[in-house]
Amino acid sequence: MDEVRTPEPPPPDIRDPIVFSYLFEANNKKQRLHFSQPVMDKYLAVVKAISEEINEAIPDSEVDCSIEFLCKAIKKVKDGVKARRLQNQVKYLTQEAENKVFDRSFAFSPMKKIVESLIVAVPEVSDALCQEQGIPEPSFTEPVERSQEELDRLEEERKAAVAEYYKKSKKKPKTEEEIKVAWEEVKNGIAKALTDVWMKELEGVERDLERRRVEYKLSHYERMDYSKYESLSRKKSILDESMQENIVLVRLDLDAELSPVLYEDNAPEPENKESDEKPKVMRKALEREVVGTKCLEDAKNTLQYLIERMADRILIIGSLGPPLGYTAPEYSLLPISKALKNVLEQDVGFKETCEFEDFEQMIEDSVIPEGGIYVLENVNFNPSEHGFAVNPETEEVRLTSVKQRETYRERLGNYGRIYVNDAPMASLTECASICDIRSEHMLLGLRMKEMISKVAEFFMQMKFPFAVVLGGDDIQDKIMLINSLMDTATHIYLYGDIGMYFLAALGVKFKAFDHDSLYYPAVHKLMLKARENGVEIVLPRDFRVVKAYAKPEPVEEKRDEEPKPEEVKGKKEQAKKQKAEEKKVEEKTEEEKERERLVKEAEIAAQAEAERAWTQEQLKQPRVAAVPEGDVYAWFLDNLNKPPEPVEVPPEPAAKGKPEAKKPEAKGKGKVEMPAEPEVVEEPEPVVESPMDTFIAPDEIIMGYGTDTEAELVKAVEKPLKLLWDGILDLGNREDTKYLTRVMHDLLLKRKAEIPSHRKKHKATLIHGDDARAEIERMNEVVKQEEKEKQRQERLAALAEDEELESDDALDDEEEKKVFDISLFCTDSIPDGHFTMKLMQGEYIPCLLYTSPSPRDLSTSRMPSSACKKKKKKK
Repeated sequence: MDEVRTPEPPPPDIRDPIVFSYLFEANNKKQRLHFSQPVMDKYLAVVKAISEEINEAIPDSEVDCSIEFLCKAIKKVKDGVKARRLQNQVKYLTQEAENKVFDRSFAFSPMKKIVESLIVAVPEVSDALCQEQGIPEPSFTEPVERSQEELDRLEEERKAAVAEYYKKSKKKPKTEEEIKVAWEEVKNGIAKALTDVWMKELEGVERDLERRRVEYKLSHYERMDYSKYESLSRKKSILDESMQENIVLVRLDLDAELSPVLYEDNAPEPENKESDEKPKVMRKALEREVVGTKCLEDAKNTLQYLIERMADRILIIGSLGPPLGYTAPEYSLLPISKALKNVLEQDVGFKETCEFEDFEQMIEDSVIPEGGIYVLENVNFNPSEHGFAVNPETEEVRLTSVKQRETYRERLGNYGRIYVNDAPMASLTECASICDIRSEHMLLGLRMKEMISKVAEFFMQMKFPFAVVLGGDDIQDKIMLINSLMDTATHIYLYGDIGMYFLAALGVKFKAFDHDSLYYPAVHKLMLKARENGVEIVLPRDFRVVKAYAKPEPVEEKRDEEPKPEEVKGKKEQAKKQKAEEKKVEEKTEEEKERERLVKEAEIAAQAEAERAWTQEQLKQPRVAAVPEGDVYAWFLDNLNKPPEPVEVPPEPAAKGKPEAKKPEAKGKGKVEMPAEPEVVEEPEPVVESPMDTFIAPDEIIMGYGTDTEAELVKAVEKPLKLLWDGILDLGNREDTKYLTRVMHDLLLKRKAEIPSHRKKHKATLIHGDDARAEIERMNEVVKQEEKEKQRQERLAALAEDEELESDDALDDEEEKKVFDISLFCTDSIPDGHFTMKLMQGEYIPCLLYTSPSPRDLSTSRMPSSACKKKKKKK
């Protein structure tokens, strides 16, 4: 017995999420890191990458799931470039583990309030429903295991309580069937009431979390300075590696526009998806057709380059539709492969899965022939893509294991030596085919490289002043962009809906612009940050307003058969009248209904035409409503932290029924009357009113910005050496109210036409996003039409009418041949700005972290050294 020893316990299984979460949070307690499944996957991926670099397997027993362990292990890596790359992965892993603290802490308190409100609502609702149905109130108990004797005793007690209830309430006892029906009504009523409470409370919780999330991101973002953009510009693309005789895996955005979903019986998808009845046999969807091929046209250059550079095989993966976790034929990529064949004008194959177990054997057997292009099935069908699997019949959700995700990741990474990411929209997600694939060469496609290079080259130009002109209605994105650009810009001009939102956050009230106050605290923080950083935020100063069109009051036709309002008495007569009217409507023929519809449409069109003519006449002489006290931004900063004025507190009133105390008499000669105390009137708390609260009359509408605002925009475009424009600047959609867009059109042409005398004085302009490009293109067409009309008028004055018509036809032919050239207005433009918007905001984009960087070339770096800076200061 003395020789018996307790065996040593086995080492903890760090592949188990429960074990890993305990070790990770316990060993990183000082750094306040929290566990999540993506954090676990990335931690294990870093451990595997370190073991591959040092050519030594790291046993799981030595891994304590701490960040300190990773830092010590990275020191063993001899290659400095790969060591820095691993350090960056650990850095971003730590940041992601810190961000989870926000998600948990902010959500706990609001969700606790929802649960408390549900607990309070259940007894109240059940009591009211039971009284209505005439049955005893139910009791809520915990479900525990009981013996048969206890169950019988409880049943007898329940029957006795029911009999006592009917005896006291003097109600007729119900039968078993009536009680059963009543209980069903009670259950449905409780469920409905709880659903209403949940939805009502949940809306407020979601708004609160969204507001807190934005405020959190304002202080937790990646500072996008020169070094960050330089690092992004050095990311490798397909131009930096040889594609010859290599199998290339390409990730693309394949969310093309498809035709509606139809099934085998040619019936559309059922609208009532929330019904409890589950179909026993899943209906098979018919193949859909590709309606729009814009995303395929965007990927054409990358695929064409791979074909021309003699790539051995090209495998294309992508997603279509929402994350599913099961196979849905209506979201198959088979129609995409057929459309891609027409775009490339080359044969494109299709495979019904994206994960192959014996890929090497398929290559040897020429299942995927040399030189072939294949589109693999939708990655959203694979459970390991997003980490969950769904049973479509029962809608049961099951999480995938770590081993399944690792196998899926390795299989995709082993398809070829080169992995090409040319999917900007998918890069903003954290799916496995974007973030978890590891190949020998991780490269960017031509589209991704072009977008990143344009943004990086623009921000790497050390030119000041740097002005930013922003518009548009995507408030949250613009707020995050303003927060990031305050680190580099000197002036920020806000117009369009974002400018109106900032004014509304400062207390300005507009009748036509009813903005949500969700992001008002974030606007206040941005204003204070701008003052601290010395950044000038310029808001609209005046507006063009016109009198609103007064709609004529409808004239009601008098009908003899209808009774007068005085004759209608009581609810019963009103109900009869309503039923009679409904019966008359039902008895109308189709011709009468069609005639009434046409008359109504004609009235609406006539009213719209009258309103348009009225507005057109008013725009000839609009009133300019200016800010009374100048800059509302300065007014806001002066009044934000202003202490409230002291308010005198009135004395407490005397209690009723008690005599008032007599005033004391003065001693000495005679009596001296004491002066009566002045009554203190309670004044309301002082309210600081915005100077722009009442500068627009209630019967006026805003049609555009005024002359002072246009003058500020001229300064924003003419003076700065670096200019960034994003979003729609004007408020309306009318071409005759595009005041700021017309100013931008003329100034950008002038700015681009200037030939700089020195390269350092060259003015750089970046037009970002589809909205800004579309606005300048529309305004360019308007200017062309005005020039053509002007030329026609000149010809009419000098030439005969027949000759003028011939010259007009020749002019129209020349204009049709011309294609809009955005390069006439700017040095660079980025049409689809969703990806680059997140990039400029300082968002964490995981796919860029694992993209292979090119070696640093110090001889070509354009960053001025400290010595150059000192010489410039001396000069």
